[in-house]
Amino acid sequence: MKILIVSGKPHLPQAFGGVPSSTHELALELMSRGHEVSVLCGLSPAGFSGLRLRAALRLSRRPFVCDSELGYPVYRQWDVRANIPVAVALLKPDVALIQLGELVPLAARFESQGVPSLIYLHNADVQELRGDPASLSRTGYIANSHFTAGRYRQAFGIESAIIPPLFRAERYVARRHPDNVTFVNPIAHKGSALAFEIARRCPDIRFRFVKAWTLDSADAENLRREMASVSNGELVAP
Repeated sequence: MKILIVSGKPHLPQAFGGVPSSTHELALELMSRGHEVSVLCGLSPAGFSGLRLRAALRLSRRPFVCDSELGYPVYRQWDVRANIPVAVALLKPDVALIQLGELVPLAARFESQGVPSLIYLHNADVQELRGDPASLSRTGYIANSHFTAGRYRQAFGIESAIIPPLFRAERYVARRHPDNVTFVNPIAHKGSALAFEIARRCPDIRFRFVKAWTLDSADAENLRREMASVSNGELVAP
């Protein structure tokens, strides 16, 4: 089967987070089972990789640039939804698995091209759909937990298959060095205010805050202000 995994946002190594990581693991697992897998995703202009990809995109005759450094083809572009017809004509997927971005508009675009899709619900925030699921006729749903499935069932009457995010634990096992408390993705949406308050109340414990999502100016300023309020913390890159 030809499976196209879709994200309206950038993918590894341009973006870090639970969904990009699980997308990567899922792509590798599906390939190991004999499926043909590609990823269609957004493009970030940031950093060295952004500079390199932008240069490659200027030289390309297509609206996206492709690389296979992760072990499978990744098609990166500025506007994923607009380029879906081109991707469908080139890749001829049997199904699209939509992970991030404007979930309903992306699924609707695939439906208009005759490609059935699955929306993978990773976030309990029902606004993530960015549209009315009743407008879709050839789209199914997967949820990462019973809790997430319940939120969308209550809001929209959606019934989802429950499939927890896949990962191979042996790829992530490392030696443990219990020298500090680690908090990944220090933004307000993930509870950073509580984490920083705990750090301020426990000055004898070291705290390490690890960046993950790309921050907008407001989040970046808030993180700078919070880091200045703790003497026992450090901020590190992903």
